[in-house]
Amino acid sequence: MQSASAARQRPFAGPSALRRHTLVHCYWSPADTEAPTWQRCLAAARARWRDVPGYDEMEHLSFREELHGIEAVIAGQGIGIISDVLVARELADGQLVKCLDVALPGFGYFLTYAADHPRQRLINAFSDWIASLR
Repeated sequence: MQSASAARQRPFAGPSALRRHTLVHCYWSPADTEAPTWQRCLAAARARWRDVPGYDEMEHLSFREELHGIEAVIAGQGIGIISDVLVARELADGQLVKCLDVALPGFGYFLTYAADHPRQRLINAFSDWIASLR
């Protein structure tokens, strides 16, 4: 996961600039200890930089749905922790920019199929291709 910021917001000048921005949160289950939260992101940033502000020193905006959080970031309402995959187009066209080079582990995906699927060869070929992307 990467933090992303709306390009039209105030310029982002390093971790200390977080104080001037609203952090956009998306809901994750409390049982998900590996969720991409701002607490985890700030902890990772503190491991690299000393001037990272405390969580309570910033404004916060929360959304139940991740899509709503992404829309808020695109609208310039704050900065968020968003998967590069979900906003690849917005990053490519400059609508969003990465504001910190901090990565959080992403979620894994699983290829599932019926055990007796009639196209097993195609499934194996696809599975091999996916594995080659790592």
